[in-house]
Amino acid sequence: MLRKITVGVAAVAGLFAFSAPAMASGGPYPAGVYPSYEAAWAACDAGKAQGRWTDCSIEAGIDDPILLWVWTD
Repeated sequence: MLRKITVGVAAVAGLFAFSAPAMASGGPYPAGVYPSYEAAWAACDAGKAQGRWTDCSIEAGIDDPILLWVWTD
């Protein structure tokens, strides 16, 4: 059950990653769920380089998925 919820959250977060720049400026907006900190930071840097967002934050707890949050302002 928890895995289904996590997959659902990941899918919704993925949709936000594509729509975040179109939203009003500001944030934070969820931009994805990643398997490691390294993957999340790589996605952060890639999004900045593409101009999709201006800043990032990573949120994770013990045994929790690693969430990437972004700001567009």
